[in-house]
Parts: sequence; C-alpha cells; structure tokens
Amino acid sequence: MVSEPLVLGMRNTDSTGIAPLTGEFVMTDLALRPPLPPLPSPLPSPLPSPLIGSVILALSGCPNGGGGAPAPAASSSTGPAASSSTGPDDTSSSSGSSTAAVDSTGSSSASSTGDTEGSTGTTGPGIVDAGCPECTVLADGLVSGRGLSLHGDFVYLTDQEVGTVLRVPRSGGEVEQLANLQSEPYDVAANDDYVYWTTFVEGGSVWRAELPDGLPIALSADDFPRMLQLHGDHVYWCAFDDTEGRVRRVLGTGIAQPPETLVSVGSGVADLVVDGDLVYFTAHNPPTMKGLAPSGDVYVASAIMPTDLLDLTVLAFDQAEPWGLALGNDTLFWVNGIGNPLDLPHRVLSLPSMGMVAPTVMASEQTAPWGVAADDAFVYWTDYTEVKALPHTGGEPILLARMQTIARSIVVDADSVYWITRERLLQRPKP
Repeated sequence: MVSEPLVLGMRNTDSTGIAPLTGEFVMTDLALRPPLPPLPSPLPSPLPSPLIGSVILALSGCPNGGGGAPAPAASSSTGPAASSSTGPDDTSSSSGSSTAAVDSTGSSSASSTGDTEGSTGTTGPGIVDAGCPECTVLADGLVSGRGLSLHGDFVYLTDQEVGTVLRVPRSGGEVEQLANLQSEPYDVAANDDYVYWTTFVEGGSVWRAELPDGLPIALSADDFPRMLQLHGDHVYWCAFDDTEGRVRRVLGTGIAQPPETLVSVGSGVADLVVDGDLVYFTAHNPPTMKGLAPSGDVYVASAIMPTDLLDLTVLAFDQAEPWGLALGNDTLFWVNGIGNPLDLPHRVLSLPSMGMVAPTVMASEQTAPWGVAADDAFVYWTDYTEVKALPHTGGEPILLARMQTIARSIVVDADSVYWITRERLLQRPKP
C-alpha cells in the first residue's frame, strides 16, 4: 500500500503519495456493449459501475513501487492522491502558504465540499463552492478525482478509486462515463478520435477507447504508468516505481504494443512535458534512508530516440521531491514537495527550458504543492487546500481558491483555469 507524504518531513518508503493499490483487473465478457447513456443528474456518489465489458490485451509485472506524488500530477500537471500526484491526503495541513497570497476568492467560510445542501449534482449554477464563489462546479460527487485534461469542447477526468474515466462539456452539462471497472485510472488525455488513460498499479497499462463509447483496449503494458501526454502520432507516459523510473512511448493507434523506452532513471519519474523533439521530466532518486523523502532532478532528453543514462542532461539537481511539471513561454515550472531544507522543499520553481542557469524560486513555504500548469504569462498550481497563480515575472501569489478538498491536477485554456479535487471538478476565469 502506498501512502501520501507527511508535511512534517517524513513519509513512507515509497515516497510517492499515491492512492492505495486496491484496484484489481477484472476480466469481463467480450460482448460488445451498447452506447453508454449519460449519467443521471444529480450524480450518485460513488458513480455506478455497471458490468460493462473490457478487453485486457497486455499486462506486465515488476517490483512494486511508488508512483504518486503528494500525490502528484499533468502536464499542465496533475496532482495529489486519493488515499493517495502531481498530494497529500494524509498531510496535516499547517497554515497554508506563508508566502502571502493575494486572495481573489472573496470568500471565507466553510469547506469547499460540504457547503451546499444535497450538492451531488453534476454541474451548474445550483452548486456554489464556498472556497471559490467565482467557480463553476463542472462535476460533483467524485470519490477520488485525479487526472485532468482538455480537448475540444470537453474536460476529461478520472475518478481513481471508483475506477472511471469521464468527460463533461467545458460549458457545463451532463457528465459522460467513458470507461469503468478500471484499476486506479490516473492521468487522462484525448484527441478527436480516442481517449487515453493510465492505470497506476503494478501490472498496469496505458489504455485507449474510441470516442464516445468504444470498448477499452490495452495499448501497452507497464508497471505504475503515471502521467500521460499525446504528441504527434505517439502517446508518451512516465512510470513511477521503487526500482526504476521510465519515460516511454507507443503509437497511439496500435494494440498491445511493446513500449519504446526513451529513458530509465532513478526510482520514479513523476511528470513529463513533451515539446518538439525534447521531453522534460521530473524524477526522484532512490531514498538514502528508509522513511526519508528522496531528492530528485529535472531532466531533458530526446523525445524521438532512447537516451542512455550517462548522456542525460540534468537541468536542476537535488530538488526536494519534484512533482508536477509544466512549460509556458519557453520556461519550465515545477513544484517541490518535502525534503532536505537544502533541496528547496515546498517551493514553486522555474528555469528557462534551455537550462544553463540556476532555478528561480517563484514561491516558497507552500503546504503541499502538486499539480502545475502554465501559459505565456502565469504559472498556476494546486497546494493541498488552495489553488494559486503567479505571473512569470514574480510577485505575490494570487489565491484563486481556498478550502478545497485536496486539490490535485490543474490545466488551463485561453480563458479559464480548471482543477480537480477529490470530490469536484471546478472552473474559474483566469486572474
């Protein structure tokens, strides 16, 4: 069982902060299923899991290892875990950020999830989030919200413990169930034709289903596949276990393909960003002592051919549990978790994508930062119970939301910021 980090500076030996590995693969009938109906509104919690057929074409096994982050999360990252990136379900939150954030929420009271009587609806103006009055609640009643991505008119998400892959219109509406009976679905991405996701378990896989109601098919097997990105004709992902971290890819249209391993390093790759012919990623080093959080590094490697460990370029050394990673305006942003004070723990950092300079500390003394996203002007991140933003030029963090029930993955489009908590998917205008 894998657990979340402790804010006080100690954590379990896996140092991953991901959800307990309670899911199991379920072999079901291979009979074709009818199109899935829209989920009811209000949305029951947890979501129903009808016995819909799945096809499992490839599995593999490897030593149990960590894969999460304070729970980490998406490239525009993705965040803390369900009992679990890039996540601190077990963190006893201290006092939030002491880098005084400018409050743009205009709110002060109760918890973000217990504030609306009977609020189990899927979306819409009837649900008000006390920690973010400006927010639209796109989905409510999740059990363990985790992965998040945008494509076309939809927001795609995973409910990790329930085992479902979902989508909802950006403008609000019914939540569609795209897949169920999945073992710990973690990150998710989509294009015009397919939705892809990872199952973060030993003997996991990268999965694909044709939109809107195709049968799930295992695209490629891996142990603890974590964050996911579509780039060109390929699906890229990182794997996070105790013995080896990997960056891998396969063609997005194949079936049961052997993965191409681009990089093997450290004890776990937490997040990745593919840009052109390069892949940037955060990776953890093997812990130096049982129970201590590991240090890690930020790397860049080729995205089109394997790179030997000795030929890797390290952009930032000795970072405290680097989790989420994002790229905006030729600048890399990442968040550090717990660790040695010399390794810059509990910080948001930046670095030109070409490297060659020391990282810049954008925000310090964060509670448990996990997911991170960026555009050309701002960096955005989740920090346990808060969501924040900061101009690339620096300054005081802007508080976008508070009283969130473990904020995890975060993504942005031209106008809005989206993030997922254990229980909700929220959207609000950019600052």
